[in-house]
Amino acid sequence: MVRLRKLELSDVPAMALLANNKNIQRNLREGFPNPYTEEHAEGFIKSQLAIDPPNVMAIVFDEELAGVVGLTPHENQIFELGFWLGEPFWGKKIMSKAVELYLAYAAKTFDYKKLIAKVHETNIGSK
Repeated sequence: MVRLRKLELSDVPAMALLANNKNIQRNLREGFPNPYTEEHAEGFIKSQLAIDPPNVMAIVFDEELAGVVGLTPHENQIFELGFWLGEPFWGKKIMSKAVELYLAYAAKTFDYKKLIAKVHETNIGSK
């Protein structure tokens, strides 16, 4: 079962383990740390805990952290959808469900005029 929830500091070890993966990193923005350490995960989670309502959510699959999904606000009420999913969870249609759940949450929570999503050309799964 896929569900979304707020990130928690208890997610630090799992997030660091999943995100410290070249197959994840090659499909994310250049600013994503490599290697991805527990310190990176803790800093990111703490920054997200300060945002209310949260714009980044934990993706949970069978009660295990599987990845994250969220929106980054830009100018003129444009928001960009971003996400990553740990490699052990690939190929299970988890992200499709997570994005569906997240977009329902975002529609109720954020006032945006346009929603965009950018995908690396080689990332077939995200397309």
